[in-house]
Amino acid sequence: MYLERLLIVQAFDPATLVLSLAWHPSPKRATEVAVSLSDGNVALLDYAKNPSIQVVKEVHALEAWTVSWSSLSSLSDECVLYSGGDDSGLRTFLPEQLRSDVACNDGDTESASSAIAPLFNTKIHSAGVTAILSLKLAGHSTQETVLTGSYDEYIRVLAPSPKGVWKVLAERRLGGGVWRLKQIPGLEKSGMSSPTQSTFHILASCMHAGARVLQICRTDHDTWSINVLYKFEEHESMNYGSDVTILQDQDEGKNPLIMVVSTSFYDRRLCLWMIPSFSNISNTSDITLKSIT
Repeated sequence: MYLERLLIVQAFDPATLVLSLAWHPSPKRATEVAVSLSDGNVALLDYAKNPSIQVVKEVHALEAWTVSWSSLSSLSDECVLYSGGDDSGLRTFLPEQLRSDVACNDGDTESASSAIAPLFNTKIHSAGVTAILSLKLAGHSTQETVLTGSYDEYIRVLAPSPKGVWKVLAERRLGGGVWRLKQIPGLEKSGMSSPTQSTFHILASCMHAGARVLQICRTDHDTWSINVLYKFEEHESMNYGSDVTILQDQDEGKNPLIMVVSTSFYDRRLCLWMIPSFSNISNTSDITLKSIT
């Protein structure tokens, strides 16, 4: 199977780097993608419109490392967008802040700029915000929580606010800058005693500390915990990217077969390793895993 290139657009100045991208989760807006840029800006591209490019300028004072849509965006055409920057800032873009009356086409770098400043928070993180992951809460179709990773080595569970005032629900230091967060699919659990209890399993790429497998839990009293179940530390350089696939679905109480691929930068290393189990282990296991040989 070969990939076919459909479109290439010089959307920004050649000196500007595209640092992250996120496809819109709504099927009705599947041609739209948000990108974060090295000049601190955030842009929205719609490749179905020739393409159209809308740039929200002066979002971050330094590099905009990451951008992520709300997990609730798939429920309607109205959307919330989050971005994190090297200025320790976490931005919230409400739907009205992403609308523009000006359509800029054909890769025009003088793109539309939002007239309404996005909500800004710099009081939570002590270093650059490098990862954002929105999670939909069990029993709440219109409520989410947001995980963030930072150069300050912490992962945080945050409660977003329409006014930009975020509440820290839990945090844990992982020993390295938390560069990327990936939810392990198909393992979400709701509490048996209450529909508001939730458990999420997260794969974290933690730069010089390697990879971590986390269990994040919420009780019906809205208290949160972050536990390190497994760690992988065979990389000799920065672990910037990891991904996971489930080779065997969880069936009739059996443990799923989960394989992880993790990568590192300077040593150009790619590692394959397995997550053995999520059942019958202590919340403070912190077990070191080995690569497949």
